[in-house]
Amino acid sequence: MIVKNNPTPLIRPGASFVSNTNLNANTAVAVFLAAANTRGAIVWGAEAASYNPTGAQQIALLAKAAAPATVIDGVPVSTTQAGAFATGGFAASMKREMPYFIPPGLGLYFIAQVSETSGHRSVNYTIL
Repeated sequence: MIVKNNPTPLIRPGASFVSNTNLNANTAVAVFLAAANTRGAIVWGAEAASYNPTGAQQIALLAKAAAPATVIDGVPVSTTQAGAFATGGFAASMKREMPYFIPPGLGLYFIAQVSETSGHRSVNYTIL
């Protein structure tokens, strides 16, 4: 369905993932596992924000058959778009606003390079 003055179709995702649990350095959290993705999946949108007091932060949303070990270990669906030094620490954010197809046999994972002291992430997706 096309809304007047907005050519973007309305989307009804099949599932959502939301978390504000702080990530440990290079320890992935699964949105969905590869075993659940037998016919492919579509990521409709995703966002994340991360803060830590110790070092420059990188965050990523990666597709991979098994949990990634680093922020560059997998197919990047979205990665850090902005980073800044904030009072007493470092902040990073990412956002994916366009649909992205995840091939069958791959899971979807959030991961941070440095342990967070504050963070949140979300993703809307459909497993086909």
